[in-house]
Amino acid sequence: MISKTGAALMLALALAACLPACAVDASDADSFYRSQLDDNGLAVYDAVSARVSSTEHSLDMSVEFPTPVLQSTAESAEKYAVQAVNAALAALYYDSPLLIWLWDLPLKTVDVSVSTEKAVLSGDGKEYYIAVSVSFTLESPSRYSGTPVQDAMRQVEDACSGLIYSGNDAEKAKSIYRHLSGVSSKQDAEGEISDIHDAVCGKSSSSAGVAAAFTYIAAKNGLGACTVKGLSYSDFSDGVDRYWNSVLSGGSWYAVDVGEGFVMAGSGTKEGGDVFGSTHVASLDMKSPNGLRAPDLARAGYEYLDETPFFQRYGAYVLVGVMSAIVVAMLYVGVRNGSA
Repeated sequence: MISKTGAALMLALALAACLPACAVDASDADSFYRSQLDDNGLAVYDAVSARVSSTEHSLDMSVEFPTPVLQSTAESAEKYAVQAVNAALAALYYDSPLLIWLWDLPLKTVDVSVSTEKAVLSGDGKEYYIAVSVSFTLESPSRYSGTPVQDAMRQVEDACSGLIYSGNDAEKAKSIYRHLSGVSSKQDAEGEISDIHDAVCGKSSSSAGVAAAFTYIAAKNGLGACTVKGLSYSDFSDGVDRYWNSVLSGGSWYAVDVGEGFVMAGSGTKEGGDVFGSTHVASLDMKSPNGLRAPDLARAGYEYLDETPFFQRYGAYVLVGVMSAIVVAMLYVGVRNGSA
């Protein structure tokens, strides 16, 4: 039996945990998705993050939930716990590209075992169920089975070690964009997905690996950015999976899609006649739904200073001016000679 005080506390905690995530402060860009998790999701997120130094290809995770969330049935308690795990793992995939055990997360469903307990509130005598812990296993992609996991992640770190850029946030974003524009674009085969290692080490990747690389390099440069998964629409495709980035600058979010040529674009930015907001639609769910939301983009894109060289911008005007001066000079000389 739970005391009335304990019951009141548990109800308060349950209500707090069930409320939608608060609006994310744009200044907390490096944890945009993490900020959307409840206390139990945060526990999963942090527990997996803490295993970054593991040398094992398989991570056996067991995480206790710090905050009780009351559910009317054992099934609903288990469903809540699984959703909390899915949200935490997806947030890590989008926020922290270096974790090799999540490189193929969009392709698989993680099996989650949930431990529940029954609670009876003395105030009303009703029975409730609480998820108290979860356990699950994360595996590195099978194609890296012959490579020590720390070696694979270290290769990524080494490939990006010199990619430090100067300037403001938008200038850093453009520099990262230019670097990743050199990655050869490829289409992932059915049942495969590119990752950050493909992009920065193999120099050949689909948008998934390029977006992950952008997020990682941005973090190295103190730039707020995250990966976004969604659907891309065009005259030739009716919604295909695509990955891009959201970048924070001056309190507003902008989009970068290296393969499509968008740099610090707003939702209304056009590239080749297509508006970003109409061609790119965020959809963060993977094999399992996670309930995460992507950053809301500014309407207009970031206004860069015109970097066109002086003579490229004004060369025609200068040429016309010089020719006009020559003509005037010739006329003047001709008039003087004619009147001499």
